[in-house]
Amino acid sequence: MKNIHLLTRTTIAGLLILLTVLGHALASETPDFAPQVGELFAAWDNDDRPGAAVAVIRNGEIVYQKGFGMADLERGVPITPESVFEIGSISKQFTAMCILLLENDGKLALDDDIRTYVPEMLEYERQITVRDLLHHISGVRDIETLVPLAGMPWFNYYSDEQMLELITRQKALNFPPGEQFLYSNSGYVLLARIVSRVSGQSLRDFAQERIFGPLGMEHTVFWERPGQVVPNRALAYSPQGEDAYRLEMWNMPFAGPAGLYTTVGDLALWDTNFYDNKLGGGAALIEKMETPGLLENGESSGYAAGLVVSTHSGLPVISHGGAWMGYRAGLRRYPEQHLSIALLSNAASMNVGADQIANLYLADDLEASEQQSTGDEPPTVIELEAAELARYEGTYWNESDSLLRTIEVREGKLQYVRSNGNATELGAVEAGRFFMLGLQILVSVEFHGSDESRTMTVRVENQETLLFEPLPSSSDDVLAAYSGAYWSDELRRELQVNVEGNEILASWADEESHTAGRLVRTDIAVLPQFVPVPWYPQDTRLLFERDDTGVITGLSLTCDMVRGISFEKRH
Repeated sequence: MKNIHLLTRTTIAGLLILLTVLGHALASETPDFAPQVGELFAAWDNDDRPGAAVAVIRNGEIVYQKGFGMADLERGVPITPESVFEIGSISKQFTAMCILLLENDGKLALDDDIRTYVPEMLEYERQITVRDLLHHISGVRDIETLVPLAGMPWFNYYSDEQMLELITRQKALNFPPGEQFLYSNSGYVLLARIVSRVSGQSLRDFAQERIFGPLGMEHTVFWERPGQVVPNRALAYSPQGEDAYRLEMWNMPFAGPAGLYTTVGDLALWDTNFYDNKLGGGAALIEKMETPGLLENGESSGYAAGLVVSTHSGLPVISHGGAWMGYRAGLRRYPEQHLSIALLSNAASMNVGADQIANLYLADDLEASEQQSTGDEPPTVIELEAAELARYEGTYWNESDSLLRTIEVREGKLQYVRSNGNATELGAVEAGRFFMLGLQILVSVEFHGSDESRTMTVRVENQETLLFEPLPSSSDDVLAAYSGAYWSDELRRELQVNVEGNEILASWADEESHTAGRLVRTDIAVLPQFVPVPWYPQDTRLLFERDDTGVITGLSLTCDMVRGISFEKRH
């Protein structure tokens, strides 16, 4: 029997050595795409701008890693593969792993009511489960959107208790749990709180003990308090004018939805664990991490436990991106090819994605039709007289997706305007037919009908055509009825609405600036990019409410990630 045991141990040891040798051999056979990756980052490989660190992982080995640009512009510190970056929402998969480890320990169940662990939450008509939070199907309003709506500047510090209080103050959900998928950072604020209350440790300490330590991730930490020192941290920047940058850091930990600092090398260790789990729960736990949640109607949400499950040119991919203040990040895993890309940047204007790097290494696996542009060649641009261009000017409304767009002539060019700082020039094919210039895909814009009732259609290839209609005209008396001061208990803030010409002007009582919007339907006004989340500004709809006599008594505010916040008209 001893000989059998010895033979078994010897055989296993031999197999491990063989697998290691094969792994190194496979890694060494990976084509060298260093010059092509360098070309992607050529504009960032300078000592006067921020940049990025990149790692390519194949068969458990880092086959390429390099830093581009500067980690600290003030002190002239270059980015290296050892530079530490905040990774934004990529942090969510680590918070999710903490939850699944606690479930594996038998300390919680994914179908538990979250009020078991967070009794501060209101008791809504339908219970919210831990699983709902993991998969973004809870309906809980998004904290990143609630913070600026509540008048809390992003650059200030807010404690975990303040974040939790704002979430639990909300009297309603975006929708009943399980009915829809809608990304919500609040869900991962709550999951982080559940980890700490169930384990008796902070999220930072639990993750260190159960994930970072066992995997050897020596440069990874959740940032949980202002002033916390992070060795070798790359500072983050946003552009400010031409070839100039401003520091774009933060004071709020936000550990759970974000808040994780790490390196591309540590992410390689994390990525390898998805093929050979060393954290507990075996392959079953990894499968649970990578399995999307289901909606009540049986459809997939597409979102697993902090991971997006999708395809790229026909290849399965498991990924997540991150954006927080001046940091940008991407982590993509192609499980069938055992290839992963980690891209960490300290530039808010970073224009290179992890998918572009992956395309180099996956060229032989990608479908030929997907390697080329999916659109036709751009048509020839012709010139139209200024009077002809002016015919298409106006404001247009798309009901299905709540999109308000303006067409304007600026310096003799017709512009498709999304907001004050976001416009795309339109090139004419013929009278009434245009396409957007400067995009990677072909987007056509066409105008139909007479000048008085002109409609606009916008079409992207292989996507549904969007119909835009002209806005209705309203009398001064109709518009004047919307003016007033509106109070929200959920935000503890007063919204002031005024009318100027055809515009609805909305401002907060504690701020001087205002946002101009338009009445798109009776009792419905749209305010472009009213919610000032720096990395995700959102259009907002105001739905005015009337009593039985037709007098306006209040309104509800809805944007992309927060719906139906109630306001009472005071005067």
